Amino acid sequence: MERAQTHYLDEINSLARKILSYDSKKPSLYGNAERYFASQQGSTLLTENEYTNFFTHMDDLVQTLIALTEGESRSETLGKSARFLGSLFHLSPGGKVHQPKVNKKLKPLYRAVTTARFLDELLLEGYCKTGHISRHWEGTSRFSDKKARKRYLEQVITPLYYSLLSFDAGLFHPEAKALLSGECKHSPKDEFRTLNHNERRKLLEINERHSLSFLKLVLERKKQYLRKTADYDEIKVQEFSEFAITTFKLKGQSEKELGSAIKISQIYASLILATKREQCRSETVNAMYHVVEHANKGEVKLELANKFQAMFGLFPQGFGIACLVERADNSMKPWELAVVNKLYPADPAQPHCRIVTRRLEYNRSTIDVDVSIKQNLFFSESREKLSYLLSPAVRKSLEVLSSKSEKELEAELIPPSWDPHELFTSRDLSVWSNVSYKSD
Repeated sequence: MERAQTHYLDEINSLARKILSYDSKKPSLYGNAERYFASQQGSTLLTENEYTNFFTHMDDLVQTLIALTEGESRSETLGKSARFLGSLFHLSPGGKVHQPKVNKKLKPLYRAVTTARFLDELLLEGYCKTGHISRHWEGTSRFSDKKARKRYLEQVITPLYYSLLSFDAGLFHPEAKALLSGECKHSPKDEFRTLNHNERRKLLEINERHSLSFLKLVLERKKQYLRKTADYDEIKVQEFSEFAITTFKLKGQSEKELGSAIKISQIYASLILATKREQCRSETVNAMYHVVEHANKGEVKLELANKFQAMFGLFPQGFGIACLVERADNSMKPWELAVVNKLYPADPAQPHCRIVTRRLEYNRSTIDVDVSIKQNLFFSESREKLSYLLSPAVRKSLEVLSSKSEKELEAELIPPSWDPHELFTSRDLSVWSNVSYKSD
């Protein structure tokens, strides 16, 4: 693998570990939250430096995230963000054993970047221009003008990330951990199980209360830290804190545009990088249907949900597509493997992809295509074209030779999709190069 691609994936892995590390000796955002909650209950003592480190860790995390996803133009910002989201998807293992633990630290990053890009696009269309945001938004110059970009990133995107990354901090409070373990230390339940209604409602309340407490602590430590600097601006710092807290509280106020945008991104990220064991990789395509379903129930604004779908499409960044291609020799396998690599598909159901195989052998191709429903083997309309591969005689033979179900056998013979996890964490196949968007 080329050093550049390796370095990029290493950066993202490092960033994810700064969110949550399963090594208690390495600092992480949620590890800091857990220590803070322990100090609140008197089970541990923290020094002033340790409290300050909670802020510096958060700020370092946010600035790294901004560096990886922001560019000097709208096109570059969308391209970098698409690559970032797709890489998070690739780093998530498809299996049910390790997937929940890995996704637990990837999901906050996915949610944050998805929300930030959606907010950018809503602002360009005239939404969410109220109060704090309107004072720092300067239209398309937010991307192209250095001063406008710096101001927007510092006073909108940075506090937004502080808020969004704190959303799940409360899950590391002893109350939440006890609930997730089933209130039993000797024989704990699987924390990644599906909770019943009462458990879920109680966990949401615990998480909300303690996550906000942790966010307020970080913001207070930020204020104390900056007071010692020469260019300290009390009003600017106070506005930063107020916007971060307001944003946090807005996630429960979907009648407001920003609140609805945050909730939409939250629903989407929770399904793309699910932390429930029963979720299969191919089910991530259902994430957008769930967003629309919530909108139809009036839980988020339908108009914004439709715009979100137009921006992200049905197939998430990095999703593995199996698409039909024309073969002159009537091949028994007339398809190639591709990867979704661009936001704003021409149609939500027709993802923009890069083909990564040639006759099903991995190839450093730069051929990009909009995969139609008739080409995409994920859809039955496309799969029916290959019915000759599953004639009654073939089905009968396969059933005799294998103990697998007919559905499993069909998926092996005609793959509806594929999982690029192993390929993109072990080989040099970056699919986001030379992808452009409309001019700023």
